Amino acid sequence: VAILVVGFLTFPSLILSATVYFDLTSEEIFLEDVFIVDVKITSLESNINVADGAIVFNPEKFELKDVSTGGSVFSVWAETPTLSNSAGLIRFVGGAPEGFQDGNGLMFKAIFRAKETGTSELAFTGNTALFLSDGKGTKLEPGRESHVVEVEERPSEVEPKDEWESVKMQDVTPPEPFEAVISRDSVLFDNQYFVSFLAT
Repeated sequence: VAILVVGFLTFPSLILSATVYFDLTSEEIFLEDVFIVDVKITSLESNINVADGAIVFNPEKFELKDVSTGGSVFSVWAETPTLSNSAGLIRFVGGAPEGFQDGNGLMFKAIFRAKETGTSELAFTGNTALFLSDGKGTKLEPGRESHVVEVEERPSEVEPKDEWESVKMQDVTPPEPFEAVISRDSVLFDNQYFVSFLAT
C-alpha cells in the first residue's frame, strides 16, 4: 500500500535543488495548429513527493484544449490539472507516493491551439512549490523556467497539424485498474486524512 499525504503546513524551504520547466516537440508552430507542451520536472538531488502549482498563459494567443496525465511520474492527483481559458490558468497538485528523483520527468501534457500569431510566454506562478518525500513534507522552492512560444502565419502549402489527435490515435493501451481509499487514523499523520492506493 502506497501512502501520499496531500496536505502540508509551513516547513523550512530549500532553494533551487529542483526545477520545473516546459518542453515542446514542435520546431515550428503555425496559426491554428494544435500543439503539445510537456510540463516537466527535474530533481537530481531531492526526492519529490508532491508538486503544487499553477501555470499562466495568454488566452488571447492560445486556447487550452485539454490536459493529460498519461505517462506522468505522478500517480496520485489531489487536484488533477484543471484548465481555465478565461483566466489563462492551469492548476495542479500531483504526487508520487514512492517519491520522484530523476533528471527528466513528465508531470502532465497541456494541449493548446494557436489562436493568434506572435510570441507569448508560458510561465509557472510564483507560488508553485514542491514537497519532499522525507516523512515531514518539507517545502522545496524550485527553479521555475518559463518558455516563449512563437506562432507564425501558415504558409499556403502547409496543412494544419494536430499533434494531440496523432498521439491519441497511437494510444491503444488501456489503463491499469487501481483503488483509492481515503482514510483517517488518530495515530497517523496527526489525525489528518490520507489516501491509500491499491493496485491490482
